[in-house]
Amino acid sequence: MFFKKKIVIRAFTVRRDLLTSYILKKILEKSNFSVEICSSRNFHRTLKYWKPDIIIINSVTQALACKEILPQAKVVLWPGEGANRQTASDAKIIFDKNISLSLFDLIFVWGKKPLEFYKEYFPNIKLDKIKLCGNPKLDLIKFNTKIKKNTDKNKIKKSVGILMRHHTINRYNWVPTIFSITSERNKKNIYWQIETFHSTIELIKRIIKETNFHISLRPHPLESIEGYKLLFSTTSLKKFGFMERVSIDDTYDTANWCSNQRVIISTSSTSFYEVSILKIPLINIDKASKIEKITKEIYHNASKSQEISHLVNNYDEAISLIKDLNLKYVENKKIMEHIDDFNYYFNDKSAILNTAKEIKKLKINKKFSLFLPMFILNLFDIISVKRNLSIDPYHFNFSYYKKHHKIPRYIDEIINNIMNK
Repeated sequence: MFFKKKIVIRAFTVRRDLLTSYILKKILEKSNFSVEICSSRNFHRTLKYWKPDIIIINSVTQALACKEILPQAKVVLWPGEGANRQTASDAKIIFDKNISLSLFDLIFVWGKKPLEFYKEYFPNIKLDKIKLCGNPKLDLIKFNTKIKKNTDKNKIKKSVGILMRHHTINRYNWVPTIFSITSERNKKNIYWQIETFHSTIELIKRIIKETNFHISLRPHPLESIEGYKLLFSTTSLKKFGFMERVSIDDTYDTANWCSNQRVIISTSSTSFYEVSILKIPLINIDKASKIEKITKEIYHNASKSQEISHLVNNYDEAISLIKDLNLKYVENKKIMEHIDDFNYYFNDKSAILNTAKEIKKLKINKKFSLFLPMFILNLFDIISVKRNLSIDPYHFNFSYYKKHHKIPRYIDEIINNIMNK
């Protein structure tokens, strides 16, 4: 432990970042690194007292704080959302906030398009520290043999999947929506979420009444799972059979969940990457919600899902498609090219292994310095967790804690498949 190079990975949003962070951790540990996954709760404390050699962050705004705490550490940007449109890309944020690229020792991009954004905003700077890795979340498709069995055409599925995206009106920590109405853009986002939420609930009522399918609802990573449970069990929705027919998925793997659905219903969402790659029929309700145009305005890249979906005009059309046992996914070559441009998927490489290989190349002058052993920091964290839970009972909806959040067993097989590639 005292002679191993130490790495901290910041898993900012647990339901989005945990599995890819865990896989990267295990791959790096095979190369004799000591690796810890932290949440925002214990991230800065771990930097200050454990003193890692390498810090892996998924948000550009954390770079300065990392360098202030540990000037000698290598800071690596591994995006949590690396397929954003140009105006929301990491390159644009760094440019707009005047963040120095010198704060980063290594920057990863998911695809060729995000790499172009850096070249556009920083034309006079050598970009040799910027590396193309691919979308790490899509490794959960590429190297999961279980998914291939789930998507077998002969497998009978009785579940209709619904992707939710209502993290402002159903916040993971139950913060009231009024705290988010601070700008015109937020106002539009909230309007969009209200309209799409209402449409989704109305469609679920029709599915319950007019079909025998089970409904699996998957909340956004920033949504409250408890909010849905309370809504379905204590409001008028209970009499419509929501408790009996609707289950709420709380797993960390979107791809594995998608593979178990016979059809997926959604507003525009970047989860269409997984749905499209898995060739699962997708029903988009933007038109039925009457928010098709505003979706393209505020969620440009996510709105691409309209082009690879059955874009229904109303609930009747949606119900008809849901009942169609021979429903096919919508093919669109341009959208698949878009997915590859932003996610670098259609190759035989692992995005997470690509990341690990580049991290291992970082030159570190290993010098002994006093630090607290991790078992002591873990004791501090037990106290910190209890304190956070006393303030926010929904702390675990967002923040990782190794004693609470369990890794699915099949992830070990994915790691082996990646390493044996």
